[in-house]
Amino acid sequence: MSFFREPEKTEKSIIKIILFSGLLFLLIRYFGNVLATFNHLIAVLMPIIIGAAMAYILNIPMTKIEEIYFPDREDTWVKRTRRPVSITTSIIVILLFIFLVFYLVIPQLIGVISMIINTLPNFIMSIRDWGMSLEERFPQLQEVLGQLNFNWNSITQNAISFLNSITSNVIDGTISTIGNTVGFIFNFFLSFVLSIFMLSNKEKLQYQLVLLSETYLPSRLHNQIMYVARILNDSFKGFFVGTLTSATIEGVMVAVGLFLLRFPYPAMLGVLTGVTALIPYIGAFIATGIGFMLIFVQSPIQALGYVVFMIMVNQIEGNLLYPRVVGDSIGLPALWVIVAVTIGGGLFGIPGMILFVPLFSALSAIIHRDIAYRRDRGASISPEQELSEVMKNSSELYREKEVKNDEKN
Repeated sequence: MSFFREPEKTEKSIIKIILFSGLLFLLIRYFGNVLATFNHLIAVLMPIIIGAAMAYILNIPMTKIEEIYFPDREDTWVKRTRRPVSITTSIIVILLFIFLVFYLVIPQLIGVISMIINTLPNFIMSIRDWGMSLEERFPQLQEVLGQLNFNWNSITQNAISFLNSITSNVIDGTISTIGNTVGFIFNFFLSFVLSIFMLSNKEKLQYQLVLLSETYLPSRLHNQIMYVARILNDSFKGFFVGTLTSATIEGVMVAVGLFLLRFPYPAMLGVLTGVTALIPYIGAFIATGIGFMLIFVQSPIQALGYVVFMIMVNQIEGNLLYPRVVGDSIGLPALWVIVAVTIGGGLFGIPGMILFVPLFSALSAIIHRDIAYRRDRGASISPEQELSEVMKNSSELYREKEVKNDEKN
């Protein structure tokens, strides 16, 4: 029997190689068309993708609220209102956070930037006068600058024209942004509505997705998909909850510390620090740099004190707060966190900086578990089979619940 099966296996392998080679040739030959089609498909599906992301973020506080919303009550009105109340409360909490950020940070930041733009020409002129006075006091300096073709008036005019170009670019960018606002609002509203439907029926959606995967995919592929989905969920959820908690504590520390030390903008810089702390490692430099510029306009001495204060806060946060609050939710060495932030930022900007850290963490967890399983050949069940059984059990619980509801009706 093996004599006849081997040619069949060889023929199937040859057919697979031919098909794969043909698809690879077509992909390379028509790469531009494939890429354009892919980008168009992503643009069409973007409201659904954003809606799923919003639902995932809202699900984190919603789950906590459901746990404290009359957890021991089995009344009909409690069951019917638990999900709507939890969704509404989660939305209110996130909207309050966004309002707090825009109310405290954006107006003062715009005001300080306007002040800098208005005062920089006078500041540049004063630097020019100071430089020219140095030339008069020290003739040797004038000779050196003359050899270098150093012209204060030319440098001043170039600096002022550069500032004017920045101002015009900001105005043009603002106008173009306003022009795209209508489309953004429509897509955002559509994504928001989709996220509400996803949250309202999340157990049913999970059951349907697991059922489709289990029915139409091979058992091994289904187990692997369930395994990767579970690892990704644990990594992203642990990262968001831990990082948000750590960022909130750090923002409060900065706000209280700056208020007690009589520094300007304590509330705004506290909120700014909390928001930028969501970006590992890079966020601390962003908050310190922006705060330094804001305070430097009023007092250069206080600006230097602010830098020293932020270094102390970052040491406390990095060595005490972050490891205890976030814990093993990331599980990545500092080098790989920086690599994840660099790659994510280069590909997708600030959202990429945030998302690629838990993505790398999940990838690291998958690789470590796979290595442990391959080294322990005596294991009776693989990691993906173990976690897929957990998800399968949860979907079966939902199925039993639906059957009981149908029997009651």
